[in-house]
Amino acid sequence: MSQRPPQINVRMPEDLKQNLHLAANEHNISVNSEIVSRLSASFLKEQPTQSKLPNASEAKEKALASKDSLQLSLLNQITNEIHRRSALGLFSAYISLNEFELCDGEEPVVEAVIKPIISSLVDSGYTLPDDWDAGGFTIAWE
Repeated sequence: MSQRPPQINVRMPEDLKQNLHLAANEHNISVNSEIVSRLSASFLKEQPTQSKLPNASEAKEKALASKDSLQLSLLNQITNEIHRRSALGLFSAYISLNEFELCDGEEPVVEAVIKPIISSLVDSGYTLPDDWDAGGFTIAWE
């Protein structure tokens, strides 16, 4: 029998709870997954407080664990930009990937994080160019 992860009870303002439920519904995930993803992303953004050099396997493990939070962060960015540009009466948006610090050739990140999102966008009827790069891409909804 597999062991369940530990649980924690958290008190929060009602409006924060409602926002979590709305975000989870928008991302088609559970509220628990939404909370875990947001917390994980917040820790990834923090600078290390110690100067201990991680060994290669620790660095690889951290990189692999960050895939879900990177994917959610990119999906949130895309969703917000589509809403913002649509509200302005526009039919396209440029999605910058600069904050993800991708370099050409970062194939594992592109395969694991970006390509599934692009496939999902195309399946949802959005148009994307075939020649996007590590800097970003344009998405259209005409």
